[in-house]
Amino acid sequence: MKKIFIPFVIAATTLSFAACQKEVSSPAIEDELVSLNFTSANPTTKTVADAVNKTILWEKGDKISIAYTVNDKWQNANGDATADKPAKIYASNGLAAGGETAVFNISGNFNATATGVHQFYSVYPSSCVKSTDIKYAPSVTMTIPDVQTPAENSFDAAADLMIGKATKTYNSLSDAKADAIPLLWQRIVSHADITLKGLQGLTENEVITTIVLTADAEAKLVGDRWIDIQNGKILGPKTITDANVLTINGTNLKVNNNNVEFWAAVMPATVKSLNIAVETNKATYTRNIESCNIEFKQNARKGLNVDMSSVERVEKEETPDYSGEWLIVSNDMKYACKNYSSGQYYSTYQLTTSNGSICETLELPNYKMVLTKIVDNSAKQGLYTIRDSKGLYIKCFNEKNISGVKTLDDACYWKITYDKATSIWKIASTTTSSYYLLYNTQSPRFTTYKSTGTSVSDIKLISYKDVLPLTEPILSADKAITVPAVGIENGSMSITVKNIKTVNTSVDGTVVTSASVSGDILTYTVSKNETTDIRKGFITLSAEGVDNVTIEVTQNGVGAEPKSYEWDLTSKSNDWTSNGCEEYFKQPYGIKKANAYIVNKSISDFANASKISVSVKSLCNGATTSKLTVYLVDATGEAIGDGQVIIPDNISNASKTTYKEVIFNSVNSKVTGLMIKCTTFDKKNVLINGVKYTVNY
Repeated sequence: MKKIFIPFVIAATTLSFAACQKEVSSPAIEDELVSLNFTSANPTTKTVADAVNKTILWEKGDKISIAYTVNDKWQNANGDATADKPAKIYASNGLAAGGETAVFNISGNFNATATGVHQFYSVYPSSCVKSTDIKYAPSVTMTIPDVQTPAENSFDAAADLMIGKATKTYNSLSDAKADAIPLLWQRIVSHADITLKGLQGLTENEVITTIVLTADAEAKLVGDRWIDIQNGKILGPKTITDANVLTINGTNLKVNNNNVEFWAAVMPATVKSLNIAVETNKATYTRNIESCNIEFKQNARKGLNVDMSSVERVEKEETPDYSGEWLIVSNDMKYACKNYSSGQYYSTYQLTTSNGSICETLELPNYKMVLTKIVDNSAKQGLYTIRDSKGLYIKCFNEKNISGVKTLDDACYWKITYDKATSIWKIASTTTSSYYLLYNTQSPRFTTYKSTGTSVSDIKLISYKDVLPLTEPILSADKAITVPAVGIENGSMSITVKNIKTVNTSVDGTVVTSASVSGDILTYTVSKNETTDIRKGFITLSAEGVDNVTIEVTQNGVGAEPKSYEWDLTSKSNDWTSNGCEEYFKQPYGIKKANAYIVNKSISDFANASKISVSVKSLCNGATTSKLTVYLVDATGEAIGDGQVIIPDNISNASKTTYKEVIFNSVNSKVTGLMIKCTTFDKKNVLINGVKYTVNY
């Protein structure tokens, strides 16, 4: 069927859309069914603004979800739902303004060509719907939150689960689009109006942070339910973990004459035992009712008065203060949480460790997290805010949904605990269902989950004080180089750079015209010397935390004649010293093992050289994989820079050797001689019987 994109307006008003029939009961009589007629009130308050005065309002931002049938068959974008393509439920836009009447706009891909009886069904709030697919229509999985934040004189609107049905049907979507579809609502939950009376021992500046209601295991008060949205029946499931525990957020709770009143929304259930734990910023008050028979009926209010006058006050132990600079890291300490960038998670930074400790790097300070404990005697006392180094607060929106925000709000507070016995840290959100900041090992990221799992692991907090400090920065280079009169375009040389982020360069501007550093390579350009005189320039390297390094650049003048020399090494030479060499083919410089070499430390022609070419006559009797490496050396015989490789001729006649050349285009001013070393020996004897060089200035 053809799919089109159309706007879909759902009007929700009482009666035939003069006002929304959002039902609630008067709290004056227990178990009274919900009344349908209500007065108007301030539209900026919650959906149920004042349950005591029976004022019912839609709130700005409220959303509903809609599903529908055509000729009693549930629909998706393609038409009739099937097992492979289940029915869809569509969420509305949030209301632009609140009030007694509301018009919800829904835009979606609907099957516009279908004809027949169109019946629409609704769910409120949209946030309670677990999935946009209704696999077992008309059964929709809806969630009543296990953490609720009641408004003053009312319940948490996010927990007020309702279903609705259009009071009229349509023959096509076109007909429906032309109308404001009237809805009649039915409440799924029960409203608990609870008063804790005679709460003794509250001290100055003591505020309630949470109230935890724990019923017997058979009382399923919160969590997921399968709701038949056609008739309101609660279908299951039978087993729901922790469905008997409801946590009331104390943000809006007030104590009046030692009494605390609050509202909650729960699923219909019979409670046979009840534990009430009042947590304040300073103490815990607990009342355990071992036997009772409290029945919460659907679409009804239940008043519950609890005598707390004899409850013992248990002072809280002083909790640790984790305020300071920390790293949030994966449990295996391989990755740290970076600053917020985008999306619904924080990305990762690979850590460097040593003997179980994290090593500081140049980038690591950028990923410190600042934890701040709340100590102002408010309802949030003992909670923490977490700010990344960009100054953004980590905020929990939902499961698998966090981000960094500039403005602090209720969703930016976290409960942080550490279990010494298990060495496990917990960072838990405080305004939604219990979500924990955890690490996803399969899709590396830090975000919120309900629990750990196969690919979701715990995190650790590592104090930045325990990070091994960055070692001293090092910047060094050869202090002098010689270049030819013709100049050099993009010449390069290796330098030593450790624990330094950026190396800056400056040049004399006449001899050396430009220079830059990338990693540990210095690249430079030297202009042409048009004169016959030697001239000098410089390159200065600088970086934070180290002394400047200046490289003197000597450039030869025009007209300096190249110099050459050759040694016949078929007999012993006084200029050359050997190490590990043996007679071979009756010549002195045979090599029968790796690392044997010959060296000449004093070649006067190398002074002020800008380029040196070296040629070597050699053979390897029976192999082509042996290698001779030619090095430039200083006066002590130590190699300067990398060597260059020559492959000896594979011949068995010492009189047939030929010269093979290597060229050194950049010459350090410390160079005074040559070394020729057998760096690879393939068990076949090697012979060196001639060396020559040409020096350019």
